[in-house]
Amino acid sequence: MKLTPGQAPRQPRGIRTKDTYTSFELQFDWKVPPKGNSGVKYRLFYFWGGDATGHEYQLADDNGDPGASQYPVERSGALYNQIAPSKSAVKPVGQFNHSVLIVRGRHYEHWLNGEKVVEYETESGPLEGPIFFQNHGTEAWFRDIRIRRL
Repeated sequence: MKLTPGQAPRQPRGIRTKDTYTSFELQFDWKVPPKGNSGVKYRLFYFWGGDATGHEYQLADDNGDPGASQYPVERSGALYNQIAPSKSAVKPVGQFNHSVLIVRGRHYEHWLNGEKVVEYETESGPLEGPIFFQNHGTEAWFRDIRIRRL
């Protein structure tokens, strides 16, 4: 699936699941163009203007996106704006990456191309919600999306 930026205000900027999830494993392949930026959001706090706020598995052109090139917490695999990936495991821009997101209760893991790059726990926030594939102003491609409840 290819997500393309919307032109009108409040136009949906992503796709969300109809179902909600508590503990799950999400696997997906993704790529972004040069300077691209996107994300997969989960355990959402709320929706607004076609987007959502919640935990976010960051997807980016780590060398070309202005935020990712300057701030480690905005690089691929990060918990966006909170926890930087422990290592760079992203493939060159334009190639598909394989990501795994594991959520068990309040324990979270972000995997990128076979490497665990983020692991954390929280004490608060939603325990259930949909998953939102974000489009953040550039094209983003997703394929082989699989989710399994744990």
